[in-house]
Amino acid sequence: VTDTELSTALAGVGGGENTPSFHTYLSASLDNSHNSWFKAPFNSEKFDTDSAYDNATNHKFTVPADKAGKYNLYVSCGMMNNSGVYCVQMWVAIRVNGSDKAVFGFDSNYGNHTVQESVGGSTVQSLSVGDEVEVYVYGETGDSNNMRLIGGEDTTYFGGFKLAE
Repeated sequence: VTDTELSTALAGVGGGENTPSFHTYLSASLDNSHNSWFKAPFNSEKFDTDSAYDNATNHKFTVPADKAGKYNLYVSCGMMNNSGVYCVQMWVAIRVNGSDKAVFGFDSNYGNHTVQESVGGSTVQSLSVGDEVEVYVYGETGDSNNMRLIGGEDTTYFGGFKLAE
């Protein structure tokens, strides 16, 4: 499916327009301190119908004028310990205006550690004009090595669309 076909299909879901809609991803892997939350800088776009996602500066979706309503928001993040050893905890949060609205993840402190894992999910949120939506990631490696957020459009991505009313 091409980007245009996907955007067109989203626009026709539910008999109305599902815009604005956007789909963005992290273009290259990024290391960050383990055992801390950090903002995921999705810096490449597959599409952004209303130019409402800033992929260059603040890495946020901002609800445009006259576009308040219910939104389906989704995220998937691939993570690993940058030394390739193991990860103990991985969490991904969708935040609206700085507050967690949906948190997805796992805690493998019980002995089954993983080297690489993807964490994601989706949520429906009522958003007002000017609301800012962003993604934060947490990883605990079990040692002092950094957490790596894995880049790639099929691994680490964030998007959403307004539900037709």
